[in-house]
Amino acid sequence: MAQINKGLVSTIQDGGKSITAVISNAPGAVSCTLTVPFFLLECLEVGMPIAFVEFEDCTGLVLARMDGEWNHDLKGEVRVELEVTASDFVADTAAFNSHTHTGVHGETSTPH
Repeated sequence: MAQINKGLVSTIQDGGKSITAVISNAPGAVSCTLTVPFFLLECLEVGMPIAFVEFEDCTGLVLARMDGEWNHDLKGEVRVELEVTASDFVADTAAFNSHTHTGVHGETSTPH
């Protein structure tokens, strides 16, 4: 069975990849070592409120910062798999497939 807890970051270990936390509803009790998911790397600080889960085998995972924030910087290799066409790209000023250009003599190119 798993237990979801709220607590404060107590220690940061292994270059930020794991932490321990003081459990909010059990003052003085410290969690097992908790794994920090990739999206929370480098954005946890000692004393910061978090939500986490602990399992019977004394493993656990940080679920979130209590303020809901994360660092928005993904480190390392990130792979996204989806099909993208040129029509999916739109800039603030022109879409890639439907913009025109003015030539050196004032003529306008066809949309492309």
